[in-house]
Amino acid sequence: MPFIIALIGLFMCLSTPADAQDVFTDFENGAWGYPRDQEPSCRNNPHTIRFSQDRTHAEFAWFGPMTTYLRQQKSSAGYTVISHGSDRIVMAMDEETRLTPQGDLVVWVLITLPNDMYCWGRTDWPSTGCLAIHVRCPELPPIS
Repeated sequence: MPFIIALIGLFMCLSTPADAQDVFTDFENGAWGYPRDQEPSCRNNPHTIRFSQDRTHAEFAWFGPMTTYLRQQKSSAGYTVISHGSDRIVMAMDEETRLTPQGDLVVWVLITLPNDMYCWGRTDWPSTGCLAIHVRCPELPPIS
């Protein structure tokens, strides 16, 4: 328990006030997918990201079902927002079961990258640790 309190305190110190709200808006604009032709790519199954009005919860919604790390088929995933900065949002996945080497539940960091991309880090990884790079999908032409 003291570790979790210290961790939350650390992330609150890292968060920035009002100007960091743009990071939420940036993630909510458009759809996202893997850059290559994989299951959740822009072409095969992109996703959107939405945040609650109070910025305490995130919902990732795929256009169709996708396979989770538990090998389940789902089309959405929820996260509790812990903190944020100008280029990242720290979140705990709802129903997370994975543990860090220290035995704590994994806490994820959604990190913005240049050129309309993002990746995932974890609070127990070095700050340079980043995987699952996603790109903002091109806008679809209007259907007439």
